[in-house]
Amino acid sequence: MYAKLSAESQTFEVDRSRAGDHPPVGDALEPRARALHFGDPLQPLFGWWHAAANPSSLAVVICAPFGIEELSAYRSLRYLAMALSACGVPTLRFDYAGCGDSAGDNEDGDRVPAWLASVHAAADVARSMSGASQVAFVGVRLGALFAASVAAQRDDVRALVVLAPPASGQAFVRECRIRMLGVSARADSLRSDGGTQAAGFVLNGATCQALSQLAPLQTQRVLAPTALVLEREDLRPGVWAKQLSLAGTQVRQLALEGFKGMMDSAYRAVIPTPMLSLVVQWLADCQTGLGAVPQPALAATSVTPSAKFAVEKAAPIQEQAVLIRSDSTLSAMLSEPADMIAGDRTGKPRRALLILNTAGERRVGPSRLWVPFARARAAHGDLVLRLDQAGVGESDRRGLAENENPYSDSVQRDIGAAVAWLRQQRGVTHCSLMGLCSGAYHGLQTALAGMPHVDHVIAINPLLFYWHPGMSLEDTTSNPGSQLAHMANAARGLRDPKKWLRLVRGELDLAGLMRVMWARTKRRLRHPLRDLARLVGVPLKQDLAADLQCMARQGVSVQLVFSQGDPGLTVLKEEVGRAYRRLLHNAMIGLSVVPDADHSFISAPARARLYAQLHRLLDDAHGRAVAVSAVHTPKHAADALLNDFEDDLVESA
Repeated sequence: MYAKLSAESQTFEVDRSRAGDHPPVGDALEPRARALHFGDPLQPLFGWWHAAANPSSLAVVICAPFGIEELSAYRSLRYLAMALSACGVPTLRFDYAGCGDSAGDNEDGDRVPAWLASVHAAADVARSMSGASQVAFVGVRLGALFAASVAAQRDDVRALVVLAPPASGQAFVRECRIRMLGVSARADSLRSDGGTQAAGFVLNGATCQALSQLAPLQTQRVLAPTALVLEREDLRPGVWAKQLSLAGTQVRQLALEGFKGMMDSAYRAVIPTPMLSLVVQWLADCQTGLGAVPQPALAATSVTPSAKFAVEKAAPIQEQAVLIRSDSTLSAMLSEPADMIAGDRTGKPRRALLILNTAGERRVGPSRLWVPFARARAAHGDLVLRLDQAGVGESDRRGLAENENPYSDSVQRDIGAAVAWLRQQRGVTHCSLMGLCSGAYHGLQTALAGMPHVDHVIAINPLLFYWHPGMSLEDTTSNPGSQLAHMANAARGLRDPKKWLRLVRGELDLAGLMRVMWARTKRRLRHPLRDLARLVGVPLKQDLAADLQCMARQGVSVQLVFSQGDPGLTVLKEEVGRAYRRLLHNAMIGLSVVPDADHSFISAPARARLYAQLHRLLDDAHGRAVAVSAVHTPKHAADALLNDFEDDLVESA
């Protein structure tokens, strides 16, 4: 389906003449993409190659957006690549240097040259793998600037597709400074080097300065013979179509619905099928005149299924993507010490850390939280598997649902399959589960269910400890974490004159707030009754205190880690009630608090404190002391936590 934008009237008309002559985007299209590492062997890039059964003479390179937008758009771009492959257009998706599963870190000086070099390397590999004579770039948001900048430096670019492109690098940096890709500006987003950080994604000062100079539309060169400019449906058309046309490019400019849904949070993001189908058909049409049969594919000597590289001040590691069979095919990234790759079957204990998804965010974690940590643990001798549960990242969906509930019990089957794979394929003898938020929930529930060979759980900021079918993540009447978040937002609003004005105008949901307050009141009133039931020995349904003790009796060590002031810590205190003292003195159950940290550890200092705590917990669980600069909990921490529990329980009563 085509939606044509009239430049004169700024209105739309729908052209259905070509609808249905291409495969629907979103179907399970085969063959499965091939994971590969390429580029500089010391700092390898990671990507997914979607080969085509009857390839054309055109290969497509998808340049993803940056930061939190990349997490949101990941599923949509994966299905775009699958649909292109099914139409005979081989396609490469990849992570820029220092992003996703590629090597590097975005604190490493000016990143713009490395990012542009990543695009060049991806284009070279796409041509080498396919034998195609020319390439087409699909760039989304910041990826559009990268694609256009690289196109200006090459003579093999047949076509350019840009989606919601910023006018320039300077415009993008300005947007980041204001709201950093949709996240409200925070004090910790300001950096002393003149850069910015929010949502955990870093643009250091040197990178911001280089991005501000990035203006590919000012070049006098034709970037590509033809271009498709897709604008946001909720904004006025930008300057791209006009500037490209003036330079001599044949341009088609459209505005289609779907961008906002594609860029929603990773769990809620919706694949914009009409928009992506249009891109597929437009790129298929770009093959006209190139010839049906490409040159024989060249041997891509720089492409490998796994990569070996060094972690700063530590031993080298090796990484590779692996497939795991559950009731759907799961994808995961394995990091392990390079000297273990050959396989050690001597009976020496092997320890593994299995890192679980947070809601719909793929295995890199919120703001790439888990990539550097996994590599650091591998450099210290552990095997680390970052798992994508069904329907997340590269893992197949379990059924027909667009987005599987992140708290679904079926996730435990995925965890069981991953634990079994680690034991069978790598001879693991000790397995730790670790996750944030919904990942923490699944780690605890998997251990409680008695999953074999799970020895240790680190649950970070769980907002829920029990879930029932039909519960909504936004349900403030039954979801205690949502209740607390809602109340906290309301409390902050009391200090905002604009919120009072909106209240007077009737623009705020006062009835909804009253429902939340009533739900909180009922929840607090039931705590003394549950404490009384425990005292007289009456069994309780969904009794967290009893369940934690059950896990301890099964030999599973449980470590609960919370950010200071996180709503999940309040939920924990309410759930265990006056059984807190017995729990906190159980050697198999630990509780630690990371100071000055938010729920997802988006600031660099908070992340460093979290990493230090996690290193200490894992080293203690493994019975060994690895030298890390950990921030240890003070000796009086247990007493302080007990006092906090007592104060909160008095308030509840």
